[in-house]
Amino acid sequence: MGYIFKEKITYSQYDKFIKNYSYLSFMQENNWAKTKEYKNYLIVGILNNNELCAVALIIIRKKHGNNQFFIPNGYLIDYSNAELVSFMTENIKRLAHKYHAYVIDIYPYISTKNKNYNIIHNNLLKNNYKWTNEYIDKSKNVLIPLRRSNKKIPKTEWKRKYEDKDFYLKRGIFFEVSDNFEDIKRFSNLMDDKNFDDELIANLLINFKDRIKMIFAKIDLVFYLNFLKENKVSDDEVIKIEELIKSLGEEIDVGCALTIFPYNIKDNICEYVYNKEKESFGNLRISNGLLYEALKLASSNNFYFLKLSNVDLNQDYYVDNYQGFPIKYIGHYSLVINKIIYFLNKEVKKRRT
Repeated sequence: MGYIFKEKITYSQYDKFIKNYSYLSFMQENNWAKTKEYKNYLIVGILNNNELCAVALIIIRKKHGNNQFFIPNGYLIDYSNAELVSFMTENIKRLAHKYHAYVIDIYPYISTKNKNYNIIHNNLLKNNYKWTNEYIDKSKNVLIPLRRSNKKIPKTEWKRKYEDKDFYLKRGIFFEVSDNFEDIKRFSNLMDDKNFDDELIANLLINFKDRIKMIFAKIDLVFYLNFLKENKVSDDEVIKIEELIKSLGEEIDVGCALTIFPYNIKDNICEYVYNKEKESFGNLRISNGLLYEALKLASSNNFYFLKLSNVDLNQDYYVDNYQGFPIKYIGHYSLVINKIIYFLNKEVKKRRT
């Protein structure tokens, strides 16, 4: 094979390739690098007969003052092709030396259920990648099917699996879907996470335009208070809601989630990420309602699956009740370029933990 490595390819070349790739994470799009505002990144590719056959988005980031090559969710490459993996590795190593990177970290976006798992794993080990059974996304991942035998699963079937719609209506809970910049503050306030701010949400809305939706759960506290009194719920809950009305007003947000529609043509998987519900309203099962709204949204846009990742949900529940199946990725692989700096950084990490 006459492979040619291109240290720099255009965004349009990269986008065309990834849009037609068989599987893709939104973190492998160059839009993700813009969203996270990485200042230094490279987009490289391999040509075979003048056609791109593999690409990579390489983030150059500082770790304890040293350069690190980080490839979000790994190369977009046929990992089962030993010659191609070796060619990519040798050229990425050369680049790492050029940019004084001490390590190359990849987290291949490949499931352990992949039929070529052992071949892929061994091809990486043969190229001196070190493996740990650790994935960048520490959360559990579940894939929920939206179709059965190529036919959409009826909404009534989902509805039976979630609480009846009346459960929410009777308590004054309702849901909104938005891609409005005015709602960014609402979302980041609900997330209440130091790593999740207004700027990140704004960048997501800009860079994933028309493919991203925020889902909000709101509650009418006066309506809910009347429900509590009519159903003679505990005085403590009534007092809590009365105090909330005085301090926050009649309507408040109690949960949020984000869906990202796929960029590539072949995958047909809608991502469900960054969900959050207010702990003080945990008894109202807000997460279930948010996910129900996401399922409706994904199904109405004709996607085949909704993928739950980086979310606070009970994995076993959704596997058992929604014919979902858990996804485990093959892990974290590191190719060490400078052993001294690599082990010094490991020692720093040990001391800090």
